[in-house]
Amino acid sequence: MNKVKVDSVKKVEVALLKSKPPKLSINADGEVPTGGWSAGELVPWVYVQPPPDGIYDFDFVAEPPPADRVVTQAFTPISAEKVIDNVPKGLRGVLIHAASNQKEAML
Repeated sequence: MNKVKVDSVKKVEVALLKSKPPKLSINADGEVPTGGWSAGELVPWVYVQPPPDGIYDFDFVAEPPPADRVVTQAFTPISAEKVIDNVPKGLRGVLIHAASNQKEAML
């Protein structure tokens, strides 16, 4: 099944993990319009050259429930985490995109 953007992103946290070399941890919390969504994921944008402002973009996506499945009709929380092994030089923060909004978190 194809993943689609979640409805909204509510919170984003970013941190450098103490390792050699350092890794970047990104955590995002959001909402989806119904129950039954799964496999939240942060998908990085592909750049030809690094963003000049040092803020890297990610889409917050998840798998919607099958069309023939009965699900609750209420906004439901969803989360996703991504760990980046090779932190890009000059990275200052991340911008997480959902269907209806976006949120930024700086290092």
